[in-house]
Amino acid sequence: MEEEKNNPAVSEEEQQQGTPTPNPTENPNPSTPPEDGGEGNNPPATEDPKPGEVQSKEADAKFAKERHERDIRKAKAAGDAEGYKRARIKSVGGKNPYTDTPIETDEDFEFYELQDEVKANGGDPNNPYEVEKLRRQKIAEARQKAEDDRTEQEKNDARASQEVKDYLDEGHTQKELQEHWNNPKFMEFAEDLLGVVPLKTIIAKFDKVYPKENKTVKQAAANKASNPGSSSSLEDPAPKKGISQMSEKEFKEFMEKVKAGKAKIE
Repeated sequence: MEEEKNNPAVSEEEQQQGTPTPNPTENPNPSTPPEDGGEGNNPPATEDPKPGEVQSKEADAKFAKERHERDIRKAKAAGDAEGYKRARIKSVGGKNPYTDTPIETDEDFEFYELQDEVKANGGDPNNPYEVEKLRRQKIAEARQKAEDDRTEQEKNDARASQEVKDYLDEGHTQKELQEHWNNPKFMEFAEDLLGVVPLKTIIAKFDKVYPKENKTVKQAAANKASNPGSSSSLEDPAPKKGISQMSEKEFKEFMEKVKAGKAKIE
């Protein structure tokens, strides 16, 4: 005590108070919340996400992106327009990422697709002029494709008609042609050859590969022609025109009557 009196650094007030008593309401440990649930004088620190949680979120986002891309490719390869559209919209969370607006209509989706293609081509997806220019270009390309397809179909039809004519000009009849056409085995044989190889060549190859099959088909047709049913069941007489002189439509109608037993071949 004598030392404290001789120590000028210790004031008289401090000597009288002695060691200060801690405040019971004060939280002595800042890292531990008060027992009464209050914040006290030290609010809890915000916890940062753990490294594992960050990695998990990144992995989930990566897997989701890969799944969406896989669904888009699958639908596109299958020619599933609606499936492709759903997968594309889902991949961006249902919103156009360039305008931050919902994709709800076909027009919304078309506009988003155009913007996305503009960006892929190195343009500005938010430039209305570039988007409209691409839209008009696509319309022109679609029209040209439709015209090309129509022209190609006309060419195919003309070629098919010429091939039938060539086959008949060799002395064959429409009846022989129809026999092959109604034969499932011939149709399977000719599936990948029609339009590539002349029809008369396809028939000749088939007759060479399946001579018994061809003979059976012809015999069955001959038997049916010789016994189409009782004469009382016939409603139409034999046609005045020869089979080789009939048009394709007349031949088909006549053959339907023969099959139904309403006409006969003489």
